[in-house]
Amino acid sequence: MKYHVYIFVFFIQSIFTLLYLPAAEIIEPIHIGSIERVLDIFAHITDRDFVVCDIDNTLMESSEPIEQTRFLKNQALQNNKEEFADRLKKNFLREEYNQFLLQRKLQTKPQPVESRFIAEINKLIDRTVPVISLTYRTSGIPLTMNLKSENFTYQQLRDIGIDLSQSFAMDNQYLDDLVNNDMTSPLFHNGIIFCNSFQKGLVLKSFIKKTGWNPKTIFFFDDDEANAILVANEMAGMGFECHTYIYEAAQITNTTNSFNMDVIQYQHQLMLGQKKYISYADAATLLSESQNK
Repeated sequence: MKYHVYIFVFFIQSIFTLLYLPAAEIIEPIHIGSIERVLDIFAHITDRDFVVCDIDNTLMESSEPIEQTRFLKNQALQNNKEEFADRLKKNFLREEYNQFLLQRKLQTKPQPVESRFIAEINKLIDRTVPVISLTYRTSGIPLTMNLKSENFTYQQLRDIGIDLSQSFAMDNQYLDDLVNNDMTSPLFHNGIIFCNSFQKGLVLKSFIKKTGWNPKTIFFFDDDEANAILVANEMAGMGFECHTYIYEAAQITNTTNSFNMDVIQYQHQLMLGQKKYISYADAATLLSESQNK
């Protein structure tokens, strides 16, 4: 009888140990905008660690100046953007308008926020450090008959020179402990987690539980401080050491007016007239050719 009591007490203690793991210290997010600071961080990362990066404005951005974060405070450019959006709605039929938006989405070329950052991520991958991306983009949206939004995002990352698909063996796995009202869950696809309306801290927590991965340290990069705080809190609650960084390169890189307003206006004129997407780069070429005639 005494032996059975000891067994029962040991069982209860084990359950409490699993349920109430001591929380780790919450480490405050750090703002960084220098690739040199990134290099310093990456130098100390090993294959026992875990690197998680946001996509938009962290790994990549639009090649269109009018969509780039660094120009949000350029009032002339923003006014031009709003005026163009109004003219689109007035001049295009609904079907033409929707088709134009889809064409622009599919044909706009992405570019790295900072090429050296992508190169350093690839060095981590070569060293077998697990690296994934965590995005608020939505999966499961059909863009064409043969292309869904998750495949489109994966291809965009490949276009800028990064492939995260080998970090974990699992693929096309739903994190089904999180379920929305519309019965959708976050999706892990080719090294990318699509949050599908759930906050990033909860989604990353769900992913770690699903994989059973027990990293020594987690390194999280995002351009939004709110996301960094959410991730830091959830990871600390799981008992993990987690360093979060607000990566500000998209806001501060090339802060000078590295675009030509004449090209922007000519680009918009061409798109309204031809009712199709024309890139800033192509508009610059066409304008130069017209001026040299």
